[in-house]
Amino acid sequence: FGRFINADAYVSTGQGTIGHNMYNYCGNNPVTRSDDGYKWLEKLNEIISKRNQAVKNLFRATFGYSESVTNAVDKTIIHNAFPDWFPISYKAGTYFADETYKFGDDSKPITFFSDVDTTNLSSTYSSGIKFNGLIGYTKINLGKENTGYSMSMDIGNKNVVSSTRINIVEMKYITETLITSPTGDGESITTYYTMETDIKFMLKAGLVLATIGLGYGLIGFGALCNA
Repeated sequence: FGRFINADAYVSTGQGTIGHNMYNYCGNNPVTRSDDGYKWLEKLNEIISKRNQAVKNLFRATFGYSESVTNAVDKTIIHNAFPDWFPISYKAGTYFADETYKFGDDSKPITFFSDVDTTNLSSTYSSGIKFNGLIGYTKINLGKENTGYSMSMDIGNKNVVSSTRINIVEMKYITETLITSPTGDGESITTYYTMETDIKFMLKAGLVLATIGLGYGLIGFGALCNA
């Protein structure tokens, strides 16, 4: 009783000869005395707790999550450069859009999102990650109708978005530029410039050209062999 199992780290406390006995605890009187040396553990725990809270605050300030549904109210095609049967289409026009549902906060530096967009008159579902900058954002989208990336920049009260994506369902490669201006009450008007390429046609055309090239190559090789 009143003894350390192991020797104390201090050779002497400077409070008398009994302090030289490294197996004594609190001057051999642990009932009425206490050793506050253990408080360094509390301080360490306090520091760790503050660090953990700082990490949590940083995480909350950096990462966000959002969901949204955007509907096209009225869409007008102003110009279509090619006939409908052509494998490449270039269209320009305008549409009014209304963000009918929004959940979460997409203003954090890094935001994970899940969006439904019907501005192309066919529902587009996509999820991904959004990186917000000072004057715009970059989005990486993953979805059957929308796999690709888009970049945005705010110019005055207008928002300009350039995107490149693949519609896996329709097998189309799409590049698009959108210029959006707010009209009030959560609605906006967008001018769009869209080029779509039929991937299936391009693959077939590439296969035909490769077959023709291989045929001519074989013909030339046979002519050299017979020469």
